[in-house]
Amino acid sequence: MSKNLSVNGKSNRVIAIGLDAADPYLTEHWIKQGHLPTITSLIDRGSWGKIMSNTDISSGATWPSVSTGTSPAKHGIYFYHRQLKTGTYEICKKYADQIKRTPFWIIPSQAGKKVAILDVPFTYPVERLNGMQLVGWGVEAPNWKKSTWPTELFHDIISQFGSHPLEGWYQRRPNSVDECEELSKRLISGARKRSLISEYVLDQENWDLFLTVFAETHWAGHLFWHVIDQNHPDYNPDLASVLGNAILDVYSEIDRAISKLIESASGSTIIIFSNTGMGPNYSGSHLLPEILDRLEMKVKDSESGLSANLLGNLLPAGRWGSYTIKSLENLISVGVIEKIKQFIPEEIWDTWTRRLLALGNNWKVSRAFCLPNDFAGAIRINLKGREPHGLVEQGREYNAICDELVKEL
Repeated sequence: MSKNLSVNGKSNRVIAIGLDAADPYLTEHWIKQGHLPTITSLIDRGSWGKIMSNTDISSGATWPSVSTGTSPAKHGIYFYHRQLKTGTYEICKKYADQIKRTPFWIIPSQAGKKVAILDVPFTYPVERLNGMQLVGWGVEAPNWKKSTWPTELFHDIISQFGSHPLEGWYQRRPNSVDECEELSKRLISGARKRSLISEYVLDQENWDLFLTVFAETHWAGHLFWHVIDQNHPDYNPDLASVLGNAILDVYSEIDRAISKLIESASGSTIIIFSNTGMGPNYSGSHLLPEILDRLEMKVKDSESGLSANLLGNLLPAGRWGSYTIKSLENLISVGVIEKIKQFIPEEIWDTWTRRLLALGNNWKVSRAFCLPNDFAGAIRINLKGREPHGLVEQGREYNAICDELVKEL
């Protein structure tokens, strides 16, 4: 949504506020109920609409597309947590500096405009930016260390506002009412801190472009969707009676934050946007490995060796690829994993957990195989000339396999 709040015809300043994974249908529903007065006011006086997102490819592709204005085919990021390393059968984690296109705020910066970029997911600090940038202070899925440009700004931010209340939190959904209430309070606190940081930076300069992103909407959707969705298999009416407004409370806090930013940005064009929505997962992507097995995509016996046999006995159905980490999390509690991560350097953790995703697979002896991905699902054709042990000829054979997969799925 956008609203030109210009005075005397001047509207050169742009204030953009991202709501990470904020759902448009929830937003519309709450607006009709009389909630979110700031967003409602912007809609009444400006423009509102739904746009297409590339989240159907993968949610990990959305922020690089927002930042660069290009598709995943051009910026090269599909699912950055777990992506196939080009020319191999290995899985790696992608980092912000591996995006193949530059962020759009480089253009106004090079043109002499003053820009402030606050906590946009999947970014890194751009040196010599004509302005300032904060990275990784409180993103839902970090892939760059906490840092700023100029570098000395980081100490200033942390000393004044501290760290995000969910820093170091691993993706663990609480079960008890007390845990849920505590996490809800931390989310609200995080949104308030972010609001204060945004106000502080906004007041430092007459920015031509000011962009800040609230990640709390993303966390809230993941953690509390089962509280508001009565059809969810984990729906608990007792929990819902206490925390039924947990997601709305986060949206409302951010709505108040937007109001304060607008007050500080008189004469600006205001843009509020979300990179993707949020909702229940009813996909069948967990069935893809079994489907490919039944379609006999493996052309000969796997050469995966002892490691697959040993670990395969521990994991459900011996399944590898997309569900290895989830299977391990079922064996080792998420809380234990959260504590282990504190003692392992992030680079080592990222490297070896991704190697587990490909350990013992039969990809190189398959015509097609299932890649780790989020809930969109991902099938890779083992193509000659692209994969190191490609089996499928480009052209007719490739098209035939694609047609077969589409038909059977």
